[in-house]
Amino acid sequence: MLHVQLAIRENQLGRFEAAIAHAELAIRAGQGGAVPYLCAAYAAARLPGNDGGLTWLDQALAKEPSNSLALSARAALLRTLGRDEEAVAAYASAVDQPPASASVLTDFAILLLELGRRDAGADMIERALIADRSHAAAWYTYAEMTTFGAGDLGIVDMERILARIEPQALPTARHDRVLLRYALAKAHGDAGNGPRSREHLDAGSRLKRAELHYDPAIDERRMAAAAAAFSAGSLRRLRGAGDPSNRPIFIVGMPRSGTTLVEQILASHPQVHAGGESPAIENLAMELGAACPGALPSVAARIPELAQRYLRMTTPAGPAARTTDKMPYNFLHVGLIHALLPNARIVHCMRDPLDTCISCYSKLFTFGHEFTYDLVELGRYYRSYAGLMDHWRSVIPPDCLLDVRYEDVVDDLEGEARRLVDFCRLPWTEACTRFHDTRRIVRTASLHQVRQPIYRSSLRRWTTFGAGLACLQDAIAGVA
Repeated sequence: MLHVQLAIRENQLGRFEAAIAHAELAIRAGQGGAVPYLCAAYAAARLPGNDGGLTWLDQALAKEPSNSLALSARAALLRTLGRDEEAVAAYASAVDQPPASASVLTDFAILLLELGRRDAGADMIERALIADRSHAAAWYTYAEMTTFGAGDLGIVDMERILARIEPQALPTARHDRVLLRYALAKAHGDAGNGPRSREHLDAGSRLKRAELHYDPAIDERRMAAAAAAFSAGSLRRLRGAGDPSNRPIFIVGMPRSGTTLVEQILASHPQVHAGGESPAIENLAMELGAACPGALPSVAARIPELAQRYLRMTTPAGPAARTTDKMPYNFLHVGLIHALLPNARIVHCMRDPLDTCISCYSKLFTFGHEFTYDLVELGRYYRSYAGLMDHWRSVIPPDCLLDVRYEDVVDDLEGEARRLVDFCRLPWTEACTRFHDTRRIVRTASLHQVRQPIYRSSLRRWTTFGAGLACLQDAIAGVA
């Protein structure tokens, strides 16, 4: 068993090539059953240029078909690879192996919810809480999909669990406290207990902010550099070099500004494929250093190649003629997008500034969005974003950039949907007003809301948020 132990040790030390080498030696020696395959899969998932370890996991299951670790790891990897139906089948096999862990049940529930299978997702979360009534991630997922009333026993249970783990210093307990704080903020808000909701939210955001190494000045400099790089003059010099394709429809804006709703409206059109949040533009920008004014000569020479690369990376699988790219932070790269694809449509989603910021602050994001856990930093970021969008409006042709206000969509869904469809040069279809019936994978913080018809309860949400918003209001004063 020496090589099995060495493979485990090399993984712990982060020496993944060595871990695979020892795992292969263990396999050849017939040591450890499925364990060396799992070690190799773990290492492969952390190395570039492979299938993330799927081959090793398949081999582990060929050796031990009921190995719960291999089954759950394979399901999670298939989900990451976007092979969602295969992931559903793999999770179903994993949770059928007793005892199914609350963690795997919760992960399966989240996938089902992303796929719009709410009843199945709810059943899986119930199973997770039966398996472990103290599982914080299960409670967080449960809270996100539930509307609580006053005296709800779920609130009592979460408060009890939080009180028990509050003194614990382990990193796992700290993460569980964050999850429970946000879950309880949502639950108490539903139940009409605003002060208790705000108390949990502020405590959760402080815990989360303490984990991050974030400097708001870096984002401010980055946005200023993007505007300087893509001035009116530089865009004139780049004119004519881009690809004439009009296939992409970019949807940009602050998180929680309505980007998922706008994509769902457009994705309900039979000629539009929902591409979700593609990292393609950000990756190209990082490769170029495109936020730096000195990079523009090299950008100009490479525009045709880069445009073709983007189009290849985002080719839809089906027959749709157009594809959305709903990476909100592409607002940083509007100038680069227009240089690469001058006929692409760019939809900028807007929402009341305070509502946008409060919605960001109230949400525990899976990763990124580091500026959202402190109200002053959030206000600084919003002000810089608004200034950058003012710049883009001054240099991008108005037939390429459209502002869509969330409040206008709520007030006049059909009128705004028609305006969107016309801007994208598409024929009108009533399906765009029935967006909540469209079945597709949704992997954003808005996955629960976008499955519902238009509702008004999120308008002027900031007015019910309570005291302590002066710092945020000061930071964004004067922003429309």
